[in-house]
Amino acid sequence: MSETSIHTETGVHPFDSDELNTIRGICDTEKLYPGRFNLAGYAAEVMPAMAEKIEQLRVSFDVREEKRVTYLIPGILFPEDDSRTIEDGPDLVDRAAAQAPRDAYCFTIETVLVADPIPDGRGGTLRVQPKSMDESGYYYLGGELFTAEQIEALDDSGREYQILLSNMRGNDWQMMIRTPLGNWQPFGEGDVLLPNPVRE
Repeated sequence: MSETSIHTETGVHPFDSDELNTIRGICDTEKLYPGRFNLAGYAAEVMPAMAEKIEQLRVSFDVREEKRVTYLIPGILFPEDDSRTIEDGPDLVDRAAAQAPRDAYCFTIETVLVADPIPDGRGGTLRVQPKSMDESGYYYLGGELFTAEQIEALDDSGREYQILLSNMRGNDWQMMIRTPLGNWQPFGEGDVLLPNPVRE
């Protein structure tokens, strides 16, 4: 008996060819006579093995939300990131700030959909890729905000901040933040400047 698969949003679930033909037949009949057949009920009564697979298929769609915080840390060329799961709650931002690594200058908070691994039909499992639902702006862990005019006022020589000012104009950045670590970052709409926290 050959084996085929039904593809779903969360993975691939195996049914053998006879089972799949039964499913297709019932579904086709259901289209012609709505309400006449109940696929899960029929399978539970006539084909217990198939009913178990259908239940696995149903369970595989049980997903849950998680909150993840991603900290940005200065790197040689680009920032490095450190992502962790964090418990949701009204003090989420305060806890994320308190738990930040000492060399992190900002973080984002993201809502993701996750699910446990699903059967692969061969005695193993398939990992379900998390799905991002929304992501916050950057929460900066202290720092000082500057406009282009304020940065120009810092530059007595007229050369020290030329590249930074050129980047601001070229990218239409209205404001920059100088973090407590000394690096400059664009500060955009949706970003938040937090007091420099006492970290755990």
